[in-house]
Amino acid sequence: NSPAGFDSYCSASPTSIPDALNAASANDVANRFYHTYLTLQPSGLPSEEAMKTLAPLLTNELTGLIAAARRTQQDYKRKYPTDKPPFIDGNLFASNWEGVSAFTLGAATLNDGKASIPVYLQYRDTDNVVSWIDVIVLEQVNTEWRVWDIFMNAPWAFRSGPSLRAILATS
Repeated sequence: NSPAGFDSYCSASPTSIPDALNAASANDVANRFYHTYLTLQPSGLPSEEAMKTLAPLLTNELTGLIAAARRTQQDYKRKYPTDKPPFIDGNLFASNWEGVSAFTLGAATLNDGKASIPVYLQYRDTDNVVSWIDVIVLEQVNTEWRVWDIFMNAPWAFRSGPSLRAILATS
């Protein structure tokens, strides 16, 4: 089962993209994003400090969704100071709640100003290695690629949601 909207997105017809925004440059941006993510290891929403590093890799819309989720979280903390607020823990950027230990990128597919890239992810703890595939989607923003969404494609039922944007839109 593919996340909502993913099949229709992937069936769009390919269009030409300037040479500066080719598949290799999309993979470079996705690689930078995942290396940054692995370095920061955010639990729940990235901190405001972490966002200074992540924001240049994200679309303005995605950055705005994270900011809106942060406001929702802060409002919840004020209203219910003894309860656990939304977006406080867990991994929002991949299918596995516990996080990611390693990644490998597949080949980018370009469609209508977007690049979709399969991401082969692993999480290791002391006893197990869990592997799955998510899909990062980058959007052409002027002469750069930026992270537009991440589709959560792991085969298990317990994941944060169908995609990063869908998770953040619940705020």
